[in-house]
This record gives sequence, structure tokens and C-alpha cells, in this order.
Amino acid sequence: TSAQHNFEVNGTTTGTYDVLTATGTVNLSGAMTITLGSGVTISGSTEIPLITGAINGTFSPTILPDGLVLDYRSNSVVLKVAKALPVRFVTLVATKQSGRVQVSWKVAHEKGVLHYEVGKSTDGRIFSKTGTVLATLKDAYNYVDYGVNPISYYRVRSIDADGKDSYSQIVFLKGETNKIVL
Repeated sequence: TSAQHNFEVNGTTTGTYDVLTATGTVNLSGAMTITLGSGVTISGSTEIPLITGAINGTFSPTILPDGLVLDYRSNSVVLKVAKALPVRFVTLVATKQSGRVQVSWKVAHEKGVLHYEVGKSTDGRIFSKTGTVLATLKDAYNYVDYGVNPISYYRVRSIDADGKDSYSQIVFLKGETNKIVL
């Protein structure tokens, strides 16, 4: 458990990378540091098997190049590109202030987000885009809606560079009262 494993990945294409092959069970433990040799890039769906055999255990801690992860499988340990997590909406709050509504939200895992669209509804089912806020890799955003209604529902939609989207929860604003609906 106190071992330090250092792997340097070299090669240019699948099949040219070195692989540690075991004929029996490989019991993994200890720390793992992986570096990429000169000119080595890993992108897209590229997977590089590092260790093959019957895999038991994991390395902890691991130090890997940015954007890469180890995938522990029953018969191999593979180095591959980490899939981007969708942005996670942490909070959404709508507050009425002096004839306007301040819509504020906090996010986590903001990666690849181009912008946020603030949606507004009077019935909580059919939403119209009321504004757009550019993503700037912050964890907190605000939008001011000057079209105040007696009853309003708000939600925020994230739009990623790859065209994917996700939605926040919905908040309900009646008078000065703000509560999460969904």
C-alpha cells in the first residue's frame, strides 16, 4: 500500500504503447503517477491499456495528466479521456426587488458551457427564454428580469459547446415568496 508506481506512456498509435501484461491476478495498491512521453496526445475515444490480467484493487492516490482518468476493468487498467460532467445546478433563487426580479444560480462542474438561458413561465409548464448569460467559468451567476408578473416560474438552461443542454430546478415566485417547485 505504500508503493509508488510511475508509468510513462510512449507511442503514437493504439498498439504501439507498452502494456504490462500479467498471466494471473494483478493486485493493485499504492500510488500511481502517469506522465505522457514527448509528443503523446490522447483524445476522443482513444483508450490505452496500461495493465492487463485479472485486476484486483485500485491505485490511490493517482496523479494523471489533465483530462485523463484510469478505468479499472476486470481484465485491464485503461488510460482514457475523462468524459465531461454536465454542469450541476447547485441553487436557483428568484427574488423580487423594486419592480424587478433578480434570478441567481450557483453551479458546479462548469466545463464546456457556452451560455445559460433564463426561462420564465406563468404556469410552470410552458417556458419562454427571457434572457441569456454568457458562461465565464464562475460558480455563481445573476440575471435581472424587468418584466415582473404577479406569479412567475423560473428555470435556467445550460447550453454546452457540443450542443448538449441541461436544466436547473424550477423556482416559483409569488409576490415576495420564493420556493423551489421541482
